[in-house]
Amino acid sequence: MAIFTKPRIIGASLAFILLIGAGFGNAVVTSPLNDQINEASEKLSALQNRRAMLQAAANKESDRTVEEASGLNMQRKSTDDAEITPLFKLITTWSSGDQYRDARTRAMHDFNISKDSPLMSDYMPELSDFTGVDGKKTNQIDVQHVSMEFSNMKSYVTDINADKYSYMTFVTVKGKTLKGDSADGTQVFTYDMNMKHQVSNIRVFNSLK
Repeated sequence: MAIFTKPRIIGASLAFILLIGAGFGNAVVTSPLNDQINEASEKLSALQNRRAMLQAAANKESDRTVEEASGLNMQRKSTDDAEITPLFKLITTWSSGDQYRDARTRAMHDFNISKDSPLMSDYMPELSDFTGVDGKKTNQIDVQHVSMEFSNMKSYVTDINADKYSYMTFVTVKGKTLKGDSADGTQVFTYDMNMKHQVSNIRVFNSLK
């Protein structure tokens, strides 16, 4: 008789879907992100307030004045968003083990992300195969028949240091399970981008709603 051996590692992306299947559609995954969100929110609020004051004072030259005074270039932010969106779509859209693995490989190759980075090691680790009850090799995604799909994203600049912009971005995804359960959830990403729009220090935390 075949031995059913479960894999040891479940990434945060897969854990998100399994929570839906377990009936936690209204749960929130708590983590050390709370303190980080609070700190980033304070920086974001201060930056937005400063921008609003400068815009009110500068009238027609507001964008230029804001950029000179605060360093916040909205065109730069738009370009950063355009560069990072394909990565978010890639790693949050899959419906099989093969698609998950392909997305993981492409993310590391196309965006120069190390396999030892928190994004790959914690959020999207290598998917392990195991022997199912039928004696065939399978994996947690294919056994559970789970999937994830990108919906939209909203980014916020939380800090500016020389040419480096720090972001907190909320990516809305839809997860589905074999039983037909589904829920929208938020993947909270934090990361830095330099003037060349290269991303670094990516971290992600999950919440369900």
